[in-house]
Amino acid sequence: MKDMVENIIKFVRKAGTAVALVLLVFPIRSFKSFEERLLEAETALEGIQVFASVSAGLTMGFTGAIVLALVIDGAEFRPKWLLLSMIVLGGLWCFFHPQGWMVGAPLMVYGALRLFQSLSARHRQSPDGGQNGNISQ
Repeated sequence: MKDMVENIIKFVRKAGTAVALVLLVFPIRSFKSFEERLLEAETALEGIQVFASVSAGLTMGFTGAIVLALVIDGAEFRPKWLLLSMIVLGGLWCFFHPQGWMVGAPLMVYGALRLFQSLSARHRQSPDGGQNGNISQ
């Protein structure tokens, strides 16, 4: 029974991480500025669709950030590559999506804080207390 629960937790960690990263990457994959989208809109309906596409992208970004937070804090899955990718994706969101700073800035801060906590916990667990640059993995 214990093995089954551990397997479920491992699956949730991997699946949650994959879903969250897809939700964060998809909206910035096809970048066009808000102004470019509005200039291409020829009718009022197309203008409304521009607003809808921006809000849909933000919704996907917020959902991805929440899923990552649940995976990192709830399932205690904190590999260094995931935290660094959160920081990089947060930066991309700040520059490549209209109103992306609303997703990007919290994503960068959250990733940096968790990375710092993870590194300081490893530092405290090292055999020599972190002296001489020895950090246990």
